[in-house]
Parts: sequence; C-alpha cells; structure tokens
Amino acid sequence: IWVRSIHPDDRERVLREEDEPTSGTIDYRLYTRSGELRWIRDDASPVQPRGRTRPYWVGTLNDVTHAYQVEEELRYQAHHDPLTGLPNRSLLLDRLGNALDRGRRKPSEVGVMFIDLDDFKTVNDEMVHASGDALLVAVAERLRGAIRPGDTAARLGGDEFALLIDEVDRESL
Repeated sequence: IWVRSIHPDDRERVLREEDEPTSGTIDYRLYTRSGELRWIRDDASPVQPRGRTRPYWVGTLNDVTHAYQVEEELRYQAHHDPLTGLPNRSLLLDRLGNALDRGRRKPSEVGVMFIDLDDFKTVNDEMVHASGDALLVAVAERLRGAIRPGDTAARLGGDEFALLIDEVDRESL
C-alpha cells in the first residue's frame, strides 16, 4: 500500500533509497487515502536483526506539506509582481539570459519590447490609486493575451512593462 501511495515521479528514487541500507532523511510526495497529495519527510534507519538477511526500517514520517507550500509561495513572490502576477524584472532577466543562451546553441532571434504607459501619473494622481492599479491589471491581462506560449510579459515596476518574444519568426512580422 505504501509503495502504491508514493507519487509516480518520486517512486523510483524512494525505492532506491530503501534498497540502500543507510540512515537518512528523504522527502517525497505521498497520496493519502482520500487522494490528497502531501509532502512527507521520511527519517529512517535500517535495523539488521540476527538471522535475517534483509533489514527492516525504523523511523518516522512527518507531513511537511505546509513547509513546501510556503517555500513555493516565497519563490513565486520573489519572481512575480504582486499586483499583476506577471513575472518581475528578475525573472524577465533570467528568461532573457536563457533565450540568449539558446540562441547561441541554435541560431534564432529574440525580441524585447519595452512599454511605458503615457500619462499614467495623471491617472494615479487625479483618480484614486485603485483606478491606477485597475489600469495596470488590465494592461497586464491584455499583454498576457497578446503573446504566445513561451513568450514573457513582465512588469518592470510602476507603469513599465516588457515583452520577451523568444524565437522571433521574421516571416510573421
């Protein structure tokens, strides 16, 4: 039952650990009886009883799902704009670097467009800031809808956005 409960992507790694009788801790995903996926920290040590050829394991299983969720949320927050949910400058630069690396291996062109909203300060100053925020969210949604999968729309800050168009097809320009 335990083996079938292990997430298929983790199963081989976990079973390999079980076959190597050393003490240790391993994290993996496990399905509960209700089908919910949880992160488990398995801290176990092998015990080799006299007269047996195969050891058995003694240890604890702890649910560490919350810690993984917090870590994932922090990773997301570090790379995305909190208002629009778009990638931020940091993630844009990382993706640009990756696109340029791919372009060196397999020649292709990369496009970068910078977008600045004219007179955004007027909207923010003369109307309530919520209106400015709503405008930024609407622009972000339009940009998301205008790019292909694999391209990146990012908010650089304030009223500045950028589009990273990977593998530009000159024929479609």
